[in-house]
Amino acid sequence: MWHARNYFLLSFTLIGASFNDLAYLTSDNLHKGRLTYRRRKTGKELTIKLLPYTEKLLAYYTGSNSKYLLPVVSQVVIEDSMKAKALISQWIQTTNKWLRKLVGDCELDCDVTTYLARHTWATTAKRLGYSIEIIAEAMGHDHGNKITNIYP
Repeated sequence: MWHARNYFLLSFTLIGASFNDLAYLTSDNLHKGRLTYRRRKTGKELTIKLLPYTEKLLAYYTGSNSKYLLPVVSQVVIEDSMKAKALISQWIQTTNKWLRKLVGDCELDCDVTTYLARHTWATTAKRLGYSIEIIAEAMGHDHGNKITNIYP
């Protein structure tokens, strides 16, 4: 449950990073208080200034013997292989299960998933007055992407 909460918070504080992108982060993506990575879905490079809270979360996962920061994909599994995709899918399901348990324990009446962190970041940015174009760019979408237009 603790890891599920961390993954959700990492996704939100990293501008709605997808679980797939989180799974492939390495310590090489971290440099001088920033996270730089290429979105797997679009290929766009993103550079995000890390908040102190996010740095603390990431620090917990850095320094392991694994190639990746999060314990999702084993270093012996080939990136983007069917096995890697199956592992990530299973981790998403498991993380969502723990997020549902956490929400239930807090007696909240809502559905929380790994994707909700991404949606919440975009919705928050929109409500703070950022344009769809800036939100789309920050999330690695195309400018004016119709997907970004779903955020209220």
